[in-house]
Amino acid sequence: MSRNHNHSESDPSGSLSIDFYNISHSSENSQTDFDPVQLQLDQTQLITGQKQKQVREPDFSSEENAAFTAKMNESVKQNQQIIKTLQNVGEVQNTISRELQECDGKFKIFDGRTIQFENYSQNIFLNLKEAQKYHNKYTEKYKSMIKSQLDQIKNLIEFMRNFNTLEVQMIMEQLEKLPFEQEIVIQIQNQIENCKQEQVQKQNTIYQQTLPAQSLKQIVELYVFYSKQTPTEYYGMQLTQLKIQEKQKETANFVKNQVEKTELHPVFIQMNMEWNEWTNYLNELKQMTCQNKHFQNLFTDTKTDSMQQDILQKVAQIIQTSIQKINVFSNTLELNQVNNNNSLTLTKLYDNLKIFADIMYTEHNFALAIINTNNKTKNVTQIYSKLLQIFENITKNFNVCLSQQTIKIQDLNTIMEVSQQAEALHNDLLKFSKEQACQKYDAKFKAFTNTKSFTQMKDELTSLVEKASSNIQKPFLNQTTLTINAQDRDKFYSELYVSFTKLQQFQQVKYIFNGFNAQSQAGTIEYFKSQMQDIFNQTCEKLNFIPHADQKFQQNFNSYYDNLRSIKDNFQNIPELTQLTDQYRTYIVSHFQYQNLELKMNALLNTNDMANVCETLILYKSMTIDVPEFTELIANKIDQTLKDISAQNQGAHKIIILGNYLTSSQNQYAKLILQDNQQFQGRQIAARNDITGSFTIEDILSDAIDEKLYEEQGIVRPRGLQLKQVRGVDTKLEEVKFNKEQLNAHYQTFRGFYEFLVNNNMQNKQQILDAVNQFRQYVSQQTAQYIMTVEEKIQLMAYIFAYFTASNSDYFQQSQDQDQRRYSLLLQPHAAQIIAIMALIGIPMNESSWNILKNRLSQVLTGEGKSIILAATAIIFVIMGYDVHCACYSEYLSKRDYDSFLELFTAFQVQDNIVYGTFNQICEIQINKKCDIRDLTRQLIESGTMVNKNKQAAQRPQILMIDEVDVFFNKDFYGNVYQPMAKIQDKYVQALIDYIWKNKDYKEKISLQSIIYTSQFKDCCQIVNVELLLEAVKDLMNDVRTFQEREYIVHNGLIGYKDQDKISTTITYGYQTLFAYYEAVGKNQVKPEELNARKCLYFSCGNYSYAEIPEQYNYIIGVTGTLETLTNAQMEILTQKYRIQQFSFIPSVFGYNKLDFKDSKEYINITSQKSFFIEIVKEINKRKKPSKLVPVLVFFESRQILRQFYDSEQFKNIHNYGQIKILDESVSTQDKDRIVKQAVQQGSVTLITKELGRGTDFICYDKSIDALGGVHVIQTFFSDELSEEVQIKGRTARQSSTGSYSMVLLDSGLEKYQIGAKQVQYMHDSGKYYSEIDPKRRAYFDEQYPEMMKFVKVIMEDHQKAQDYLSHLQKNKVMDAIQFLTEKNKCLVRRQKCKTLLLLDATLFMDKLLERTKEKIKTMFSNVYKILMKKNYDDPFEMMVGVYRNYADGKDDLFQHSAWESKPDGLKAFIDNIDAKGGSQEWQEAIEVGLNYANQERNNGLNQVIIIGDAPPNSKYQIKLARKKKGDNHWIGNEFENPCYYQDELKQLKEAEAPVHTLFMKPAAEKEFKEISRETNGESKALNIEAPNAAEYLQTFIAEKIMQRIGGDDFVSAYRAQFRQGNVK
Repeated sequence: MSRNHNHSESDPSGSLSIDFYNISHSSENSQTDFDPVQLQLDQTQLITGQKQKQVREPDFSSEENAAFTAKMNESVKQNQQIIKTLQNVGEVQNTISRELQECDGKFKIFDGRTIQFENYSQNIFLNLKEAQKYHNKYTEKYKSMIKSQLDQIKNLIEFMRNFNTLEVQMIMEQLEKLPFEQEIVIQIQNQIENCKQEQVQKQNTIYQQTLPAQSLKQIVELYVFYSKQTPTEYYGMQLTQLKIQEKQKETANFVKNQVEKTELHPVFIQMNMEWNEWTNYLNELKQMTCQNKHFQNLFTDTKTDSMQQDILQKVAQIIQTSIQKINVFSNTLELNQVNNNNSLTLTKLYDNLKIFADIMYTEHNFALAIINTNNKTKNVTQIYSKLLQIFENITKNFNVCLSQQTIKIQDLNTIMEVSQQAEALHNDLLKFSKEQACQKYDAKFKAFTNTKSFTQMKDELTSLVEKASSNIQKPFLNQTTLTINAQDRDKFYSELYVSFTKLQQFQQVKYIFNGFNAQSQAGTIEYFKSQMQDIFNQTCEKLNFIPHADQKFQQNFNSYYDNLRSIKDNFQNIPELTQLTDQYRTYIVSHFQYQNLELKMNALLNTNDMANVCETLILYKSMTIDVPEFTELIANKIDQTLKDISAQNQGAHKIIILGNYLTSSQNQYAKLILQDNQQFQGRQIAARNDITGSFTIEDILSDAIDEKLYEEQGIVRPRGLQLKQVRGVDTKLEEVKFNKEQLNAHYQTFRGFYEFLVNNNMQNKQQILDAVNQFRQYVSQQTAQYIMTVEEKIQLMAYIFAYFTASNSDYFQQSQDQDQRRYSLLLQPHAAQIIAIMALIGIPMNESSWNILKNRLSQVLTGEGKSIILAATAIIFVIMGYDVHCACYSEYLSKRDYDSFLELFTAFQVQDNIVYGTFNQICEIQINKKCDIRDLTRQLIESGTMVNKNKQAAQRPQILMIDEVDVFFNKDFYGNVYQPMAKIQDKYVQALIDYIWKNKDYKEKISLQSIIYTSQFKDCCQIVNVELLLEAVKDLMNDVRTFQEREYIVHNGLIGYKDQDKISTTITYGYQTLFAYYEAVGKNQVKPEELNARKCLYFSCGNYSYAEIPEQYNYIIGVTGTLETLTNAQMEILTQKYRIQQFSFIPSVFGYNKLDFKDSKEYINITSQKSFFIEIVKEINKRKKPSKLVPVLVFFESRQILRQFYDSEQFKNIHNYGQIKILDESVSTQDKDRIVKQAVQQGSVTLITKELGRGTDFICYDKSIDALGGVHVIQTFFSDELSEEVQIKGRTARQSSTGSYSMVLLDSGLEKYQIGAKQVQYMHDSGKYYSEIDPKRRAYFDEQYPEMMKFVKVIMEDHQKAQDYLSHLQKNKVMDAIQFLTEKNKCLVRRQKCKTLLLLDATLFMDKLLERTKEKIKTMFSNVYKILMKKNYDDPFEMMVGVYRNYADGKDDLFQHSAWESKPDGLKAFIDNIDAKGGSQEWQEAIEVGLNYANQERNNGLNQVIIIGDAPPNSKYQIKLARKKKGDNHWIGNEFENPCYYQDELKQLKEAEAPVHTLFMKPAAEKEFKEISRETNGESKALNIEAPNAAEYLQTFIAEKIMQRIGGDDFVSAYRAQFRQGNVK
């Protein structure tokens, strides 16, 4: 007999395989398969005649099943004879089924795996009806087989002695209706009659025989029946004339025996009786006790209570199973698999849950008393929590469905269907949660109010339909769509399209009425077309007036025209509208081109009036900025027109005259024409040479005092060159006197030889290259590293710049001038650039210096020609025999510079020895310089052998050149690690990952033991090292369970994560990101090819410290614009760690900087949060001159604050004045270039994020703006690093232009520098601001330096191991390399044994706390795992870091958290992105929000919390007041919508036995922190964050709490013995 529960799924014939033995648990098989819920489900299958796919969940414990099994075994023995007969019937049916299928017949087959005995007759009826159906068709051929089947049925009846006569009678009635041989029918009828007679004879003892599934209900009904003396048929039995009293006595004895000797059978739960029915039965029994002597002392109150408790325990067991099954539906979006049959299944499951709700509602005092006193039923409260989670998941899935742009209707309908089935249960639980008797449990039950019932969901859908219907009726042209801000306009049309599509989708939702049928949709599209026609008409009207209209009119035209572009972008899926848009746009562009632009431009070819040509070109050039749709068209036409003019007779002369007009014009567009068009490049070169040429070598070498600096700041500093170097061990720089005569002589030597080469090789550049190549060949032939002489270096510089000049001499060649003015058209180096290069390549500056290379840095200000300095220096180093790697912070700028000088590099044949890239790219090159680490790692993983395909000749020495050294100290670089990953991608790997994803909801399939036996795993073993594959599988298992914990966002078709206030799609979190792609593809949010490209196994090749990579170079050379801004700590790193020995400060060739900024109240405004935006607006409006507004650039610390300002009521005061633009990282490159040019126009106000304060050139050519004071920059925050401030200031007053700068600062933003209200008042009184803040800023940064250095030392250990691994690869040490890979990629399967939430105060002043936590978290993880390994404990612990602030910081910054991590890297990365800011001026912080989140995570296994902070939680009054200040609407629709209170949250944590440990950093927090720990049985201690051992104290406290939770005092003692240092109080 088969015992395979899945047999029917694998048997295509549908053959009968009945196994009561397995079902009743009397076999040797595991006793964990009994499923009382499944019994109920299979009854439903019998009724419907359809099969259900079983959903198996983790079974009951063996102890729980033992009770069930013991009681089932007795009835099993009584059914053995019946089983044998059923088998015979099965064999007959198998034969008939196969025969009929061959003839395309259909025979009703039933699955008898879990058939209950009393239902078998119904299946007999079904088979008999099918036999009747096919009787006539197969009379002859199958008559004998049908007869055989009836014979088997006849034999079966012999074993129906225990059937009640009612069902026997039903069989007989069916037989009488069938047209079979009368003889057979009569035989069967006789047998049935005999059975009936036997049953009548045994009626007095029938209930002592073998009635299946005895239940309390039957017992009670039996007693009630006899006690009421009602002689009627019961279960088909006619009562005899026995004495009623005798029957009562016999029955009472029987009931008594049954109650006393037998525990209640769990099948009673499946009777669908509500709890109040059971209560009524019990009460009736108690009443009858007094009426009948036979029942005296049988059902006392004590006995009844015991029965109630027994029932409650059985309820808990049944409910737990039901919840597990329902959770499979509610926790995933596989609800779309629910069909009618599944719906019945869910209904039964929800009925079971409703019984529980009835018990809790009707008898909650009794139930809760049992919960609190009886350990066996303790899990009932957990079941209630699970119920809450189920409804929360249903609500979450509903919200997710509605949040998607394309709603999955099938999912939504299924969610609504399930919710409708569960509404009665939801209402009961909600009603119970609100009962007065449960007030002490209010914190536990109140969360039910946040879940949505079916009615609420229906109402919400109806509301959405009404809102969407209203949205699609809005006019297209309105205040929002006519704004010049594209983001607002696009948002309007995006919402309009979403409303339209959702109305279409809602049409398919079953539970709401939506009249948006096909006719309505067509009408809406026609309305849209009419609105578009209106836009088109008005755009055409304005088209006739440009380009002669003013700037404001052109922008107004652009606003209308951009509506068509927005419609096209947002209505891609409505072809009728996009096609119409294309027609309109094509017409507008064509009309402008042929009726306007072509005519006007062609007319310019036939005139000699260059003043008119100049005016016309300026008019059209303005449109390239103000009307971007015409930009490329106009630019190409202007360029072609100028070429055509130049090609005419006397064309060169016309161009000269035109250039003169453009040069003399004050219009900024005239300057853009000169800049952008090739015909005028020579003029631009000449203008630049005039400026730079006026700053001579004498000026550079001058030691005259910088008078302006002395006048403004009292600083005595030379105006010219400065040299500084490190002396001895002291990190302070010492100024070095340079020899003017010697330097001047070097420069004159260069200048003379350079001019000689230019004059003699202008027509033959190859001679220059030949000379250099000959010298290079000579250098390469030297056996040792060649050291160039000073003369050779100077000559080489001259050769490089001579070739550079000759290569850019087109304008010189074309010039007809024969005097010295012709040479001004040559692109020449200026004196400052040459001196900078001399300093970098080691040319002696005085008598005491040597002609040798050293680590050097040179300061060259922005806009002074840094790029050519780096390029020329790199060429010199390559010719000297070095390879050069130039590292830049920006990939865009790095590529731009490399492409600009690639022709120069190629000419000198150095392109293979020079690399430009970001720090990441340079790090990658350095790691792989001797071998391809990923390739060798792949070989090692796949085959266990390595062949280095990257073997090279002897390595040349290397020089690292750094572009902008201050970025070198960015937190993304210094103190961080680079982790190369080897990728294994194969069809077998993809199949394994697919398997894990497909079975993610089946815990028994996603276990290591299960996976290793799959064919997918075995296939992968053929291509991947088994030990490493196991670790990868563990990672996959962990991440498939937790990927939803890390909230992701689909952005531009890719998975992105929130990175402070922006979305990054380059951040990945292991396989969590991979599984996010799986989910997004399932929701049609991401293309499948994006997922397929990521189906790989990843293996870490080590952690390489960025800070250590520069030390691998022979020399470090750098050029930066912010050397003077470096702090003492940064200079210490440069001089001590990287051994930078010499610093040169090159003066600006543009003379004095004309920035207008003073340390006074006029330029620096410190204000409160309440007035912050008002003061910014005032500062903008101050720039309004008598009739003009100078361009204003406003820099914000984050995109979030920028948007808050833009959307504020205060900003509306300038909304209608001039241009308002937003420039942040989300803007495309094309739009960025246009906005940058618009930003320097009169009347423009541009809001910019701080990241664009570096490398963005806002160049203003409008002399009238220069006369008004130039572009004004407002910085709305105080930079932590001076270099960032200098870069932002540098966006104005560039290259001898004027400009101004001011600050509007939040007083709370200065608190991190220890500047409070008293210090601010002092600054107001003294009128000195900057001189007070800047020193504190520098001290603040230097305080972080020791912590930064400690962390660099921590990651040094990992770096050294990674370096050793590289060595193993290079030396082919296979075993050592595999050992490293295995240890590095070691993963423990998460079993949720210890999950700790670390809550940190992230308000102002908490920088040290964050840094110390980040510093020690890696060490703490490492130490804990060492103890676990010693104790042979292979379960990991997990940690989540959460940071809290206060309500004034708003919903986005109030609370942030990481994902659960079993490795420290993710937690460190999270802390890296957290800024200490905000908080409350009353000193309370939102600890309650963190505790609330802890309670949410209890369902995910959280079992302890650690809080570290310096302020107590808020009181209820403070919470109400603080939330009110933000406005009620601010909190609606997010996770903070419902306020929480810390004491309520503590009750839940205490009930869950989750202790909260606290470290208070200030006495003000001591009372509440100790209360929090005391209430939850946690521990509270003080933490002095300023103490020398604070980091170790912090590490030990956290580690010991984890050890205590995992292994108790024994584990803590082991940790202390090995790691504890000092005395932790």
